[in-house]
Amino acid sequence: MHSAESTYVFRHAVLRDTVYQLQMPGDRAELHCAAFHILDRVLPADRRQWAAGMAFHAGLGTEVEPTLEAQQCLYLKLAADFARDHFDNVEAIDLYLQLARFQPEAANARLEAAAIAMKIGRVDQAADLAAAVEGDSAARVRATLVLAEVALTRGDYPGALSQLQAAESLAIEGAHIQLQHEVRIHEIGVYARQGLMDECQQACEALQNAPDVASETLARVASHLGWVNMQRGELDTSLAWYEEGERRMRALNNSRGLYAAVGNKGHVLRRMGRNQEGLACYLETVAEARRTGDQRMLMIGLGNIGNAHNQIKQQEVALEYLRQAEAMAREIGDRHAIAMNVGSRGNVFFELKRYEEALECFTQAEQAQRRLGARQGTFVNLSNRGSTLAALRRDEEAVVVLREALDSLESAGFRWGANELFLHDDLASVHARLGDHENAAQVATRGLEKALAIGLDQRNDADIAQALANTRRLAAGDFQAPKD
Repeated sequence: MHSAESTYVFRHAVLRDTVYQLQMPGDRAELHCAAFHILDRVLPADRRQWAAGMAFHAGLGTEVEPTLEAQQCLYLKLAADFARDHFDNVEAIDLYLQLARFQPEAANARLEAAAIAMKIGRVDQAADLAAAVEGDSAARVRATLVLAEVALTRGDYPGALSQLQAAESLAIEGAHIQLQHEVRIHEIGVYARQGLMDECQQACEALQNAPDVASETLARVASHLGWVNMQRGELDTSLAWYEEGERRMRALNNSRGLYAAVGNKGHVLRRMGRNQEGLACYLETVAEARRTGDQRMLMIGLGNIGNAHNQIKQQEVALEYLRQAEAMAREIGDRHAIAMNVGSRGNVFFELKRYEEALECFTQAEQAQRRLGARQGTFVNLSNRGSTLAALRRDEEAVVVLREALDSLESAGFRWGANELFLHDDLASVHARLGDHENAAQVATRGLEKALAIGLDQRNDADIAQALANTRRLAAGDFQAPKD
């Protein structure tokens, strides 16, 4: 410490704390009170940057000036909002929890903290905060929506829907129209996670036709319709919907919604064979996730980047991204994301011809998706498991699994683009190797027809070209040189 004209600067925090603790409690309170009033006089009108310090001094000055408690509450809210808006997420949660001690702010403070906790992957903390919310019906609806999101993250789809039913009842009881729409959006998210396209589309159309729907809700509807059309193979329509969602989110300056739409757009671009454009979308979402500290967006983005690298034959790079994404999913406790990343690792191992490792991944991922009740994830991993059994020449097993996968695909109405062609190609080739030429020709013909109908013959892709050549040969009755 050195002195100059009654100014003291401590060279070490321990010295400062020691001197502070030597002061009598009443003297300390008076000093904090004085500090607050001095700052109150000299700081500019926009005090958000200094709000945490103001709240600190006001809180410790209440012993000698109880009226400072109202100022402490005011500045805690300013400080918490400032930290949230600048993505200082852990600090924001701490400040909101301090603010929650003041009864008028308790419900909203806990809800804000819960939302941030979900964003950074603190799912258990978010659940505890939401469960502790007491307040009016609007606050309880928002708390129940958080609990539904927690259930969805944990893969508890019935639990999520149960929470949403409770939220809907509260929203109707309180005549909260916008919150009723928000409940519907969350329900659509559960339907999408389960692969229920018809239910998803019907709910989206109902919201589009509802009165007084908020612009953010319509943006999220657009993204869900993008997903529905992508699953049905209507890629141009899907891309248009995702771009509509992106445009709306950009106009609203909704960062999280915007980059979710950008990431989804990347999926469609990859389905169209525009792999580099899709990868660019994923890189953009990851950069934004790192900037904002959004761990869940980062987890999803890293997994998407891994899948894109696998598609452009950069398997070792893909594995590294997927390992990072899976580790984050396990830390967060997102069972759906864990299953997705395990299945994606299987895809990479398949491309590397490490078939036993691929089979283990697909089997684990399929079992996990079945437990979750996720139809689409189950079908994808079932199909991949069948293709891996075929690659291992376990043809009797492969034909059963691949036929189940194809039946599941057609009954659910999914359209899987190039992967659907690969499924038909694998099943037809296995039939041919087993000497079942009639089924080989039928499956190959059907796969070829569907591939040509969506223009796969126009794609500049070696894997697609090889699959088309093989299905053409089998459809024409040439069974002499089955697929290797």
